[in-house]
Amino acid sequence: MFTSALDATTPDELLSPLSKLEKYIDSENVFNRQIVARGILDTFRYVADSPEERETVIQAFAHMSEDAEPSVRAELMEQIPHIAMFCQDNQDSFPDIVTRCIMPMLTRYLTDSNVQVRKTSQAAVLVLLEQELIHRKDVEDYICPVLVHLTNSDSSDDYRTEAVALMTKMAPLLGMDITVRVILPRFSELCTDALFHIRKVCAANFGDICTVVGKIHTEETLLEKFEYLCEDGVWGVRKACAECFTQVSLSVSPEKRSEELAPIFVRLLCDQSRWVRMAAFQALGPFISTFADPGKTGLAFNEDGSISVKIDEETLQTLEKEQSTSDELENHRIRHSKHKKSPTPQPQNQPVFMEIDEKGGTSAMIFLNKEKDGDEDNEENVHVGVGEVTFEVEGNSEKEFNTFQYWRNPLPTIDVETPMSQNQTKDDTEIYTSETQIVIEGDSEESVNNCGLPESGDATSGIRGEDNVDSGNQENMTELAAQVSEVNLEKEVGDGDKIDSDSLQTAKECELEKGDAESNETILYTASVNEVNELTETVPNIGSEQVISQRLDEKGTCMTVVNGVIQDVMYDGSDTDSDDSSYDDLRCRKQDVIPAELLEHYLSMIDPQRAQAVDTEIAKHCAYSLPGVAYTLGRRNWHCIKDIYETLASDMQWKVRRTLAFSIHQMAVILGDQLTSSDLVPVFNGFLKDLDEVRIGVLRHLADFLKLLRPELRKEYLIRLTDFLQTDNQRNWRFRQELAVQLIQLCDLYEPIDIIENIFPIAIALAGDRVAEVRSLAYKLLSFTLKTINEDGILYRRFIDDIVNRYAQSNRWFGRQTFAHICQHLLAEQAITNEQFASELLANLIKLSTDGVPNVRICVARAMAKEIINSGYFTSKDNPLHEELQMAIANMKEDSDRDVRFYANYQDNVLHTSISNMDFDEPPV
Repeated sequence: MFTSALDATTPDELLSPLSKLEKYIDSENVFNRQIVARGILDTFRYVADSPEERETVIQAFAHMSEDAEPSVRAELMEQIPHIAMFCQDNQDSFPDIVTRCIMPMLTRYLTDSNVQVRKTSQAAVLVLLEQELIHRKDVEDYICPVLVHLTNSDSSDDYRTEAVALMTKMAPLLGMDITVRVILPRFSELCTDALFHIRKVCAANFGDICTVVGKIHTEETLLEKFEYLCEDGVWGVRKACAECFTQVSLSVSPEKRSEELAPIFVRLLCDQSRWVRMAAFQALGPFISTFADPGKTGLAFNEDGSISVKIDEETLQTLEKEQSTSDELENHRIRHSKHKKSPTPQPQNQPVFMEIDEKGGTSAMIFLNKEKDGDEDNEENVHVGVGEVTFEVEGNSEKEFNTFQYWRNPLPTIDVETPMSQNQTKDDTEIYTSETQIVIEGDSEESVNNCGLPESGDATSGIRGEDNVDSGNQENMTELAAQVSEVNLEKEVGDGDKIDSDSLQTAKECELEKGDAESNETILYTASVNEVNELTETVPNIGSEQVISQRLDEKGTCMTVVNGVIQDVMYDGSDTDSDDSSYDDLRCRKQDVIPAELLEHYLSMIDPQRAQAVDTEIAKHCAYSLPGVAYTLGRRNWHCIKDIYETLASDMQWKVRRTLAFSIHQMAVILGDQLTSSDLVPVFNGFLKDLDEVRIGVLRHLADFLKLLRPELRKEYLIRLTDFLQTDNQRNWRFRQELAVQLIQLCDLYEPIDIIENIFPIAIALAGDRVAEVRSLAYKLLSFTLKTINEDGILYRRFIDDIVNRYAQSNRWFGRQTFAHICQHLLAEQAITNEQFASELLANLIKLSTDGVPNVRICVARAMAKEIINSGYFTSKDNPLHEELQMAIANMKEDSDRDVRFYANYQDNVLHTSISNMDFDEPPV
C-alpha cells in the first residue's frame, strides 16, 4: 500500500505538550512561539496532576507574556479566558494562578504599545468579568486605577479613547457601588473633555452608566452632563445622545423626564444635522414609551413580556368617561364633514346663551355657550370681531313658505345697522364706527317676557355700551340687554306641522311662548355683520345677512366674525384639509400622558416631506414603535394616533404594512374589544388581502388576534381561513406550515360544528401537502380536531368516515400512507380511545400491512411499533381484532423489505427494552 509523505509521523508530534513548550519557547522562529502560545491550555491540562511540572509551566507562561513579538503576546492573551476557566475548575492544582499571573498580565497588556494586544486584553477583561472568573475587588485594585490613569490628558488619544470605552463597558459588570465610587467621578469629567472622540464615547455609553448608577446619581450628577452633550458642537456626539436617549429616560423620574428630557429631545428632532434628526426620529417611539404609566392606562407588562389589563373599578369608570368624550369628539368630526357636504345642518334644539362684551375701540367679544358659567374672562371662548352688530327680533312675520326655514331650526342672524351721518343715505358710502346697537322688535312685550328672561339690566350679563352712545339709546340697551342674554331657538312650526316632544324637552332653560294661543309661529332672530378696518376708512357696505347655524355639540362653543360671517371655532368654513387639521390638533391636546410636542413630531413621521428631509425609512420606524406609543397613551387616547395608524396601514411600502401586521395582535390587547372591532378589524381585513410578506405577519398571530374578538365577529373569519391556502409563491411552504400551527390553536376558540365545517377541510388539504413538515403538522391538527368533536356523535362519525374513505381506501399509495400517519398521531395525541380506535380504524390499518407499496407497509409497521404493540389493550384479549393484529405483525416480520422487518422484529433484539424511547423516523442502515 502506497503511503504519502504527509502521512508520516514527525518527531514533534511524538513530543508531549510540556516538551514542546520547553523546546520552542525561545525559538527564533516566531511561528513556533505562536504555536506554543496557542497550545498553552493543553500544557496546563497535561501537568495538572504533577506539582513540579505545574510550576515549570507557570514560569514558562510568565516568560511568554514578555515576548517581544506582538503576535505572540496577542495569541497568548486569547488563551487567558480559557486558562482562567480551567484554573477555576481545578483550584486545588492552581489555587492562585489568576491573582498571581493573569491579573498582572492583564494590567500590563492594557498599556501595551501594540493596538492588537490592547484590544485582545480588553476583550479578555470583559470575558473574565462576565464569567465571574476574577473578583470585582481585584478589578477595582488592579485594573480600574490603570484605566483611570490612561484617561488623563497627558496620555495618548488612542489610550484615552480605549480606556473610556472599557470603563463604560465594565460598569454594568462591576455593579453600582464600584461604579459610583471609582468610575462615575472620572466619567463626569470626561463628558466635557476637549477631545470630541472622548465625548462621543461617553455619549454612546451614557445610557449604560445611568442604568448602573441609578436614578439619584443620574439626576444629581449625570443629567446636567447629558444636556451638555446633547448640545455639543459635533453632530456625532449629538447623534450618540439621541441613540441612548431611551436608556437615560428610564433612569430618571417622570418629572425630570417631562420637564428636562422632553425639551432636549425636541431640539434633537429639529437638529440641523440630518444624521442627528434621523437617529432622533428612530428613537422617538421608544422614548415616548418611557412615559407609560400603568396607573393611568391600566396596562402593564407581565414577567413573560405579555401585556395584561389591570384596571380597578375607579380607573375603569374614568376610562369609560373619557372614552365617551372621545366618541363625542369623533361624532363631532363626522358632523363637520356632513356640514360641508350639505348646506342644511341637522336641527338641534338646545338652549343658547349669547353675550357680547364690547371692550372698547373697534373690538368686541362674542360668547356662545350651552351653559352659562359666568366665566367671561376665559380667553378660549373669546373671539374678537370688528364692526357693528345689531340684533333684531322678528315675530309674526307672515312670509311665503321657505324650505330653508321649514326643514331646520330658525337660527339667529346678525343685522348690522351702520350709524350714518346726517348727510348720508343708505345707498351712499358708509363710515363705520365702534358703536354697537342692539334692537329687538317683537309683537308685544309679553312675547319677550314670557321667555322667563331677567327683568334687570345687569351689564355683566348683557351688553356694555360705549361712552359715545346717547342716553336714550343707553337706557333702551340696558333694559333689553338682559333680555337677549338667554335665548332659546326652537323649530318654526307651520300649519299642519307637528312638534317633536323630545326636541321641545331639550329647551330646559327657557321657552318662547306666544301670547296668542292659536298661533304656532316662533320668533326668528336674524343678524348681520359689517366689518371695517379702521374708524376713518371709508368702504362700501360689505355686510351680508347670514343665518347662524347652531353648533351646540360641545360645551363652551365659541363663535367668531370672519369677513362678515359668524363662524364657530370648531368649523371655520375653510376647506376639508384645514378643518381636519384643526380637529386633529384639538384631539392631540386631549391627552396628558406625554408632552404635546413629542406627539406632534411623532404624528409628522408619516409626512412625505419628512421622509425626504430625514430618512426614507422613517415610516417603518414609526410603524415599528407604534404599539409602544399606543401602550403609553392607553385606550382613552387612541384617537390621538388612530389616523396615523390607518395611514401606515395603507402605506405604499410593504415593509411598513408588514411591520403593522406583525404587531396587530398586540394593538388589539392594548385597545380592547370595542376599539378593536371598530378600528383594527378593517385594517386586519385589508392585511388579509395583501402580499404574502404582509399576510405572514397576520397569520403568525392569527389565533392571538381572533381570540380577542367577540364570538360573533370571530365566527365571520372561519370562511376566510381557506384564503391562506392561496399564496403568491406555491413554494413558500412555511406559509402553510404556519397556517397549520395557527389552526391548532384555533380549535379551542370555536364550536365543534364550526371546526368540522371550516377547519377540518383545511386540515385534510394540508395532510396532502408536498412538504413533509407541513403534513406532520396537519396530522397533529387532525388529532386536535377529533379531540374537540369527540363528544358529538354525529360529527365524530363524519370525521371517521371521511378519513377512511379519503385515505384508507384511496387508490393512490400516498393517501394510504397518510392514513397510517394519521392513525399514529391520533393515538400519540390521545385524540381517540383505544376502544374507539380498535372498532373504527384498526381493521383498515391491519389491511394496509399487506399493501403492495413498501412505503405504506413501512408506515404501518412504524405506527404499530410506536403506539399499538406497546399498549396493553391491543395485545390483550380485550381487543376484538387481537388475532388479526398478531397475524399482521407476524407477516411483517417476514416482509421482503428490510425496513418493514426492522419495525416488526422488535422482540428479536434489544429494542423491546427501550422501544418507547427510540426514534423510529429512520431505520438503521
